[in-house]
Amino acid sequence: MLASTSLIGAVFGRGGGAEVRNSDVLAKLRAQLGDAAGTGVFRDLRAAQDPEAPVTTTETFNYDPVPTKATPGSAVIDAGSVRGLSALAPVRHMSNALLIGRHRTADHRAEAVMGPQVGYYYPEILMEMDLHGGGLDARGASFPGTSIYVELGRGKQFAWSATSSESDNTDQFLEQLCNVNGTAPTRDSRAYLYNGTCTPTTEFDAGVLRGANGQPDQEVVFQQTVHGPVAGTATVAGKPYAISTLRSTRGREPMNAIGFMAFNENRVKNANDFLTWASKIEYTFNWFYTDRSQQAYFSSGRLPKRAKGTDQSLPTIGTGQWDWQGFLSPDEHPHAIDPSSGSLFSWNNKPAPGFAAADDNWSFGAFQHVSLFQPFAANGVALNDIASVMNKAATADDRAVLVWPTVERVLAGSPAPDARSQQAVDLISQWIGQGASRLDRDGDGKVDAPGAAVLDSAFPKVVDAVVRPVLGDLTGSIPGTRNGTVMKDLRTLLGDPVAGAYIRRYCGNGDLAVCRASLWAAVKAAADQLAVSQGTDPTAWRSNASRQGFAPGLLPNTIRGVNRPTFQQVVEFDRPVSVR
Repeated sequence: MLASTSLIGAVFGRGGGAEVRNSDVLAKLRAQLGDAAGTGVFRDLRAAQDPEAPVTTTETFNYDPVPTKATPGSAVIDAGSVRGLSALAPVRHMSNALLIGRHRTADHRAEAVMGPQVGYYYPEILMEMDLHGGGLDARGASFPGTSIYVELGRGKQFAWSATSSESDNTDQFLEQLCNVNGTAPTRDSRAYLYNGTCTPTTEFDAGVLRGANGQPDQEVVFQQTVHGPVAGTATVAGKPYAISTLRSTRGREPMNAIGFMAFNENRVKNANDFLTWASKIEYTFNWFYTDRSQQAYFSSGRLPKRAKGTDQSLPTIGTGQWDWQGFLSPDEHPHAIDPSSGSLFSWNNKPAPGFAAADDNWSFGAFQHVSLFQPFAANGVALNDIASVMNKAATADDRAVLVWPTVERVLAGSPAPDARSQQAVDLISQWIGQGASRLDRDGDGKVDAPGAAVLDSAFPKVVDAVVRPVLGDLTGSIPGTRNGTVMKDLRTLLGDPVAGAYIRRYCGNGDLAVCRASLWAAVKAAADQLAVSQGTDPTAWRSNASRQGFAPGLLPNTIRGVNRPTFQQVVEFDRPVSVR
């Protein structure tokens, strides 16, 4: 059980831990653009505090503001100097929650459609549970191995669920290496400078990893400092440093059982009770609650308060004076009860204004899939309406709905280079007008509309056209998606009001006419490519429909591609009922 909780905490319940990668990106940007311009572009693309990012609660919760002064407690490594550090796996955003308050529903009861996405597997990584007895009354799902309690589900008179918040509970520290005598630093030393003393690293034996498919067993042993396991090395101004990773919940994973115990024992009688117990969960999740009349939200996590003089986006100097300064209190976490909007929306988006994106998250900009929920503003809705909105958003192409209209406004300023390019743009517009669905309704393995094929071919070229004038050869090495960059930069060039405008213009290097020409060139290249591969009739162009296989492959079947939770609840409470 302890091993399982550690795995869940390290994979699903964490955020951050990419500061060294960020530092390397910043070093390369500075080398290419100069220190000031490189830093400005880094801040633009990181989007740590983008005021246009969609949020779950509109109340401001300030956490990790972008530094405006020098940060001596953080370092920029020498570009390309990292050794032995594994890259973080990209996070897919597929969990969601859509809660509508009782004043906006047809039957005046709070309603919700919500669920987490943990990946499609067979056997599934979530197991369904129905627990009754010994003071427990709950039904829902849990992770195998941590399943002493239902972790996502319902009690007698309330239901709860979660989406990943990926809040920043993990930091990388740079440990200044020295030899055991405390003299000159050496690259191969296993001692590091901490509180003025050269301190030996300790060895941690994690046990034996059993070999498979003829491979031998392997003893897993690693070095660690006071800041956690050592994962690699880098240099700063030519001096060697070890890279260690500190996660606030490491070794504390069983503490999360306190909150789940209260849920399963039905200690939660109202929204305030829910906030109290959700705050005991140290994993970084967005938690959602609904009963017959109330709804609530709490963004959990054991989140560190970082020392002044450090930069949340960059690695911290591990000499001791820049260590964490405690942790956020429950009141400092984003939370809400029955917001005046009558709704709570989440699709792994930014929790609240002022709450910084974790250092490994470069996607909290203006572009967020949760924005597909925003048109859902009607009153008098029924539960099936809410489920339909979620389903539509789960199968719609967010690039088409949220980004392409701005691209098309730029293109409209000049004629297309040829008739086929104009027809390609028109096909995307027609598809958006039909909802931009990526469903394969006739089962032929293709997305039904030709506009999807055009967008799939054109969009990467459009993104490249927008950012390459500034990023140049670094275009492909910057982490995160650039959809939000396209939205914000093109709106700025068009003269739209833009909150948190970028420090510089990207597309066409700020020249609208040059930008427009580059976008038309991208569309033309896409249309020409499709004409060669699929024929000269644009209405016959098709994209392959996304299919998702079950991993680890015990079943040969696949399912239609969909951006939605693995375990989903559709919830409405009429009166106190049994959960059996």
